[in-house]
Amino acid sequence: MAHHAALWRCSAARSTRSTLGVVIPHRNVGILASTSVADGLKLNRKVGACQNRQFSFFSLPREQSRTPLRTPSHLPLQCLQPTLASIRCLSTSVSNKNSPPSTEPQSPTVLDPVVKPRSAILAFRPRLSTRRELRRLQQELIQLRLRLPKSSRYSSALFTAIAILGAVLATYHFSGDFRRLVLAAERCTRVGWAVVLCIIDYKMLFRKTWSEDAEGKAIRHQDYEDCHSRCAVRLREVLKKNGGIYIKLGQHLSAVQLIPKAWSSAMRPLQDQCQATPLADLQELFLSEMGAPLSTFFSTFDPEPIGVASLAQVHIATDRLSGQKVAVKIMHPDLEEFCKVDMKTTSLMLKMVKRVFPTFEFTWLGEEMEQNLPLEMDFRHEAGNAARCEADFSNLRQTTLVVPRVLWAKKRAMVMEFIEGARVDNLQYLAEHGIDRNRVAQELSRIFSRMIYVTGFLHGDPHAGNLLIRPSKLGSRSPCNFEIVLLDHGLYFDLPEVLRINYAHLWISLLSPASPSVEADRRKYAYLAGNIDDSLYPIFEAAITGRAALDASKAGKGSIMDLGMQTKEEAHKIRTAVVAQEGLMESLFDLLRRVPRRMLMVLKVNDLTRNLDASLNTTHGYKRVFFIVLHYANLAVWMDDKIQLGKRYRTEGFSFFLARDWMSAWWRAKTWSVSLRWLEWGADMKGKAVKWKSWWHGLVTQGWKGAWEQASGLEVTSM
Repeated sequence: MAHHAALWRCSAARSTRSTLGVVIPHRNVGILASTSVADGLKLNRKVGACQNRQFSFFSLPREQSRTPLRTPSHLPLQCLQPTLASIRCLSTSVSNKNSPPSTEPQSPTVLDPVVKPRSAILAFRPRLSTRRELRRLQQELIQLRLRLPKSSRYSSALFTAIAILGAVLATYHFSGDFRRLVLAAERCTRVGWAVVLCIIDYKMLFRKTWSEDAEGKAIRHQDYEDCHSRCAVRLREVLKKNGGIYIKLGQHLSAVQLIPKAWSSAMRPLQDQCQATPLADLQELFLSEMGAPLSTFFSTFDPEPIGVASLAQVHIATDRLSGQKVAVKIMHPDLEEFCKVDMKTTSLMLKMVKRVFPTFEFTWLGEEMEQNLPLEMDFRHEAGNAARCEADFSNLRQTTLVVPRVLWAKKRAMVMEFIEGARVDNLQYLAEHGIDRNRVAQELSRIFSRMIYVTGFLHGDPHAGNLLIRPSKLGSRSPCNFEIVLLDHGLYFDLPEVLRINYAHLWISLLSPASPSVEADRRKYAYLAGNIDDSLYPIFEAAITGRAALDASKAGKGSIMDLGMQTKEEAHKIRTAVVAQEGLMESLFDLLRRVPRRMLMVLKVNDLTRNLDASLNTTHGYKRVFFIVLHYANLAVWMDDKIQLGKRYRTEGFSFFLARDWMSAWWRAKTWSVSLRWLEWGADMKGKAVKWKSWWHGLVTQGWKGAWEQASGLEVTSM
């Protein structure tokens, strides 16, 4: 064996091109294999053969043992895997032997290549434990992997990225939960980004400075208007794209008068831009809700909806059992999937804006949505509201209000009687059916004033899309030739009795002739009803009446009755006062923070009813509506006085003072009632005179058609 060299160990890698050493311990022999790639493959075969023969002696030619071979930097990893596997296999077999553990330190080094006696070659003196040697080999494999060309690493990373993307797409396509999670994250990100951009815009706006002259004020006003418009349009597009409750949020903003005009005007298109759900999705929802398809309940079902709202849509169908024409209201299927996430996102965004702008106060809007939307999304709750509203008006001998009868209701589907009519502000329809638009505005005011001041159960969304008008039917309780149909009873508010009575007292004081005691009552009841002190009273008065009482020196002086017809200049002043007057925006947000939540809803309903009155182009003047409000406020106060006097009688018994107070309350209520009848009659006569004047003007200028159009309000002229 002179031409062979027995190798006991190899030196560790000393450079990036060090020799690959593989130590294979055995019970009696230690073997070193220092080899190249090709010899590594041979080594694998030899190891396998030795395992079968239980022999682990290897020798190499002296020349090869004297010259250590270098490992190339592009060594493939596949060549090392079999060797490492074989090493692990041999290590397992060696560990099962009962060889005594070595006590000497094990640090393999290359010996002098001098031929040793055979007895020395066969001596077994292990230097390293198998576990440490395998760990060293794994580290060398890691180093070799790092020496791979960059192109190979990039290809591996690209392949991994493609595999991950494919897995995500497959999960998105086949997993409904994962798809909803992705869509919810997208919706939240879209809203969050829009809010962040708006915050940046307003931050930059508030850092600007302007001169105090007329030109500087004009530039300041234009900068504010541009910022309001830009942010409002940006947010509106996000709300419209997300749909669902975000549309509802935009509709609420469009109905609040106390925000800049650019915001309310930008949100107003959301009233009629709700997207319809395809019929297939509706059928699937109806099947899951009712346990049977639409054909089981209806003999005909119109696939085209007659109305699409933010939460649901309505279709015309024919009931299979009775043959009656019905309206089927079905919720949008994807609404429940994102409702909770959308509500939390809305509240979070409003809180984030308030944190950046501490004076900003619209968090109440998010709180109201979180409280009321779950109720609106349950049609059984809506059916209960409709029944209660009808009961509140059932004791009246005459009323124009009609509430559609609910046949049956489930959580996401409801069937009602179908009532055919037109929107209440459709002047063409009113003219064709001979309906007086002045009377329509008056009846609307009576309906909602009764809700606010008498019943305390207030419809929360009385815009024109939820109000239909039709000619009165035979046997109707309507005193007019028309009936008003109130739709969408999902959102109602219970007004506390204390709030109703204090608000009624406030209205009576606003419409009373000015005096020191009346002015004191206005401030008193403004505080009791709205938690408003003297500093914010002018803004509060303007919000209630819709008239420009923003000058603190004039607020509370005189009566609303003393004001003339609202001019375009006054309406513009109300809208632009937030920008025109320094610090008024902060005062406005302070007012919103102080006013009770139910009071804010009352202000919202006031704004909606005023907008309806304006859209009808009435000729009786703004005071006519105030007379109706005052009539029901007076009725509410008189009813409360009777209750309080009755309690005094039951506790104190009859007394002169009790009789005096009862007569005083009765006389005050009766005086207001009689006075209002004369005032209403005068306003009605004035309205008729204006209509006849319009008719005559149209007849002279445009003939019979022009007379009819101008008298019907279809063509408004200034005379």
